Amino acid sequence: MCNQTKNDGMEFQTAEEVLETGVNKRDKSIDQAKEYLMNCDMPKSGYNTHLKFKYYELDDILPFIQCACRKYDLTTHYELECSSQVISVPRSMRDSTLVPKVMAKATLEVRSLHYPEPAVYSIPAVVEMDNQSIGSAITYSRRYLYMVAFDITEEDVLDKQLGSNEAGKNQSKLKSKTPVKDGYEAKSEPQTKLSTRKPRVADKEKTLQKLKDILSNRGVPDPSDEVLYKTLIDEFTKCTITPEEFRAGKEILKERGVTGGAGSE
Repeated sequence: MCNQTKNDGMEFQTAEEVLETGVNKRDKSIDQAKEYLMNCDMPKSGYNTHLKFKYYELDDILPFIQCACRKYDLTTHYELECSSQVISVPRSMRDSTLVPKVMAKATLEVRSLHYPEPAVYSIPAVVEMDNQSIGSAITYSRRYLYMVAFDITEEDVLDKQLGSNEAGKNQSKLKSKTPVKDGYEAKSEPQTKLSTRKPRVADKEKTLQKLKDILSNRGVPDPSDEVLYKTLIDEFTKCTITPEEFRAGKEILKERGVTGGAGSE
């Protein structure tokens, strides 16, 4: 491999240095996207009724990730690859009926314009071969891989489960020690339910007015809702509006009968 040389004041890099520079630029872009997402106020629309906690759904995080990728010259590519190996496993923990499933591998690639080699994240999966099960596997694995790739964290489900079990045991102990007086069991004080703060979302009317101002400056004083929606998508693609404004604008236009959504790879 040739060494670094100088010619007429110009410096040349070795192949190893070029690769290292490209990797550093790619990783720096990914780190910048992670930092951007850490400062976003992403809502949690999913709710686990058994353990009683909120979690991110794919639709919650995807618009923010798309904006971060555009901002820092990143693209993503998802793929679910199913093997020909068929295994029989119980349908669920409560249903012992054996059903045929196949082994699969879900992969997410995060690419940078500065370096052709992507950062790759993958997880194994077991998929039942029908459209509904495949769709569920794709949604779950995409959500999980995006969260891993961009360091999006939330409460640990195992901790929640353990906490729920411990709380149940403690409650049982309290009940067993509840004093009985005159044949009646004394009632314990009701527990106060912790309130959850609603995620901050940009004011819908303010976002709508911002879109109208943009179009007014372009010579469109009275745009239709369809034109407003197209402008919302275009400006979000250019990162001239925030993800919070995008969600707010999308919500108010949906209320006015305009439907659609941001695509993804």
